[in-house]
Amino acid sequence: MNSSKLNVGNKLSTKPSSQVSKNVGAQSSRTRGTTSTAEHGVEKVKVILKIKGQPIDVTPHSLLPSDPPPKVDVAGDGQRAESATPEIGEGVDEAYQKAVDAAKGYTGLSPAELDRVIDITLSESETCEVFHVPSLCVPLDNTTVHNAIMGRNKQYEDLVQSKSESDNFRGQHAQTLNNPQKVKAVHHPPAATENREVNASQWDIYDTFAEDEVPRWEEIEKACEKESTVVADQCLKKPGCLLNVHDMAVPAAAKPKQKTSKDTKLNKSGKSALAAGTTSDSIKGDRSGKPSPPPAAAEAPETEQVDTEKRHMAWLVGAETVVPSDLHDALRVMERIVSQNVFHTQHMIYRNYPTLEELAALEAKFMDDAGPDKGEGAGAVEGDDDVLPEEAEEGVEQDNVDEEPDLQDLFCFENEELTAGLAVTCAEWNRVNQDLLAVSYGDTSAVPTNKEGLVLFWSLKNPTYPERVLRMPSGVTSIHFSSVHPNLISAGMHDGNMGIWDLRKDTDQPVLESGHSKSDHNDRKHTDVVWETRWVDRGAEKVPREFNVTVSSDGRVLRWNMKKGLEQQTLMQLKRLPNPNLASNSVYGHKDGIVFRQACGLCVDFPRHDSVTYIVGSEDGLVHRCSTSYNEQYLETYYGHAGPVYKVRCNPFYSKFFLSCSADWTIKLWSMTQVDPTKGCDTPLQNFQSTDLCDAVNDVTWSPHNSTSFAACMDDGRVELWDLSKKPLDPIVVHYPGDPDVRRKRTVVRFSENSPVLICGDDRGSVNVMRMHNTDIEMMSENEQQERLYDIMTKKR
Repeated sequence: MNSSKLNVGNKLSTKPSSQVSKNVGAQSSRTRGTTSTAEHGVEKVKVILKIKGQPIDVTPHSLLPSDPPPKVDVAGDGQRAESATPEIGEGVDEAYQKAVDAAKGYTGLSPAELDRVIDITLSESETCEVFHVPSLCVPLDNTTVHNAIMGRNKQYEDLVQSKSESDNFRGQHAQTLNNPQKVKAVHHPPAATENREVNASQWDIYDTFAEDEVPRWEEIEKACEKESTVVADQCLKKPGCLLNVHDMAVPAAAKPKQKTSKDTKLNKSGKSALAAGTTSDSIKGDRSGKPSPPPAAAEAPETEQVDTEKRHMAWLVGAETVVPSDLHDALRVMERIVSQNVFHTQHMIYRNYPTLEELAALEAKFMDDAGPDKGEGAGAVEGDDDVLPEEAEEGVEQDNVDEEPDLQDLFCFENEELTAGLAVTCAEWNRVNQDLLAVSYGDTSAVPTNKEGLVLFWSLKNPTYPERVLRMPSGVTSIHFSSVHPNLISAGMHDGNMGIWDLRKDTDQPVLESGHSKSDHNDRKHTDVVWETRWVDRGAEKVPREFNVTVSSDGRVLRWNMKKGLEQQTLMQLKRLPNPNLASNSVYGHKDGIVFRQACGLCVDFPRHDSVTYIVGSEDGLVHRCSTSYNEQYLETYYGHAGPVYKVRCNPFYSKFFLSCSADWTIKLWSMTQVDPTKGCDTPLQNFQSTDLCDAVNDVTWSPHNSTSFAACMDDGRVELWDLSKKPLDPIVVHYPGDPDVRRKRTVVRFSENSPVLICGDDRGSVNVMRMHNTDIEMMSENEQQERLYDIMTKKR
């Protein structure tokens, strides 16, 4: 311990004061960087340090380069001139100044003094202990201390063992009392207490143990009977109960009354009093608390005829009675059960399951093939392998006909009482519950007469009535489900507002709405119709992960954040550009005068894996590619349409390709990168138009399962299904949903996420559900889907 802490003391030999001053002068010259030689009057000093009796040379050496000493002029009388003293700057230390002053009277050293070696010895001084805390642990290598500690511990253990049986000895832990940290007094009312007591005599205890133990199942059964009795009594006391409890409550031991002829007929038919035709008047009398009068023994034939008619219409009993709120959930379940029984076949086709008729036909075919005549038929075919029988040829032709793609109408989501005078404006499937379809409704006529809007949530459980209804003060033009939070849905409206609803809350009021936040960045909203709203997922590593984008006829593309209310940010102010493909410019050869500097935006879409770049379609027939990081200029403009662009959609597998549909009767396929060397990026790769189509294309959407397939709907009532791998120039299916004699404008078309189903909405509030046949492809990865689409686009025809 003492060897590691050295308090070094200096032991210096005594010298005359003149020599000390000489040494100081020499030391001062060394600090200025001069050479330590005997010529300059500097003595060599050697420092030796003794540690544990061993001398060690620790003589310090100068780390600075040696410089020649300053020149000093000596007077004739042997004294140094006063002016020969070198100038000393302000930064020179005080020790150096003293050395220079002493050097003025210096006369020099003899050679013997210069060559003499001076030894300085440093030795260790005694260690002074200021504070000592003994340790509880000792090192094992120090056997002496370790053995001593072990001996003391052994003595203490023996002492405790010897006192263990003594009455005056008790082992107990001790702890220092710590004051509580909470110094404030807390006032709280004391807990409520209650005293209960019971007296149990000796015979009570005996009888309790003498009784047989009741089985557990009997206790449960009695508890259930008691509970059911209480619930039944509560239900019978509520208003609206359809049971005539006054007539049905007959004591078991009471004497039965004499039966009339009418009662005899009812009892023979096996019907209860309710099924026998209890009228609503009798029910109202029961609810008033007055018992109904007993029936007469003999009634007129007219009264009996009326009762017979009421018995046939027993299901109308209580039709005018208000249904209690407690029965709403039960009635909804019953309604779904009845609806699924009615639409059972359609639901099986929707799920791509074989129906009962198809299963019966397959079974019959299997039995026919396994019959005794199969051997003769097989022999006839085997006898002539080159020529097939006529029946076999007809079967092959029938199979070829069945393999053609087709659309089959299944059912329709509609309710005329809710959607009267409203058109379907948008439809979206929920990302989690993929059987839940949200449909928005609004009045899209030139002169709107109905200012209100709706958002209905349809489900397969009941195609006749929506699961939920959201009523809006203005017509709804677009909706979109959040991909990160499936319970959130955004909607754009005719009056320029944009709202976000939380479907977990049972209210029609949005949780966030534009223009109603206290934030300084949300004092405005769109000044015209919001044509589309989209949720954009930035990725799990981004905060916030998701934001909403809207486009409106006022020429602005806004981004909405939900940090503090609903804050807006302008992504792009659409500027009007001349379109050479417009009808007026192409016919007369001149450009229209620009009345408004801003262009009307009608649609917007983001690529699947890119939250920075987006596509906007305008009323001028132009499609612009923009960036969220740059709002001054378009990245690129695509020319090709001669009318307003109603919809743009990026391919879900290959985001560089996107479709656009317009009022010029065409659908165009574009690429953000150059694919064909003969065409620029601003020209379409391919145009799609049916030969007999003469109406606007209102909507287009890609298939979520096939990278080369898409669907479109038109104003003439048709729905077209395209597959570029089969027919790149014509649709594979042209279908008119519903009644072919009644032509309706088709406004929306969507693919189902989990079934081979296509839905389309019209201008009368109906949503038709159609099953796609013979359009399935084999399962492919995303890379294979991309290669499949790219090969078709680059293929030379």
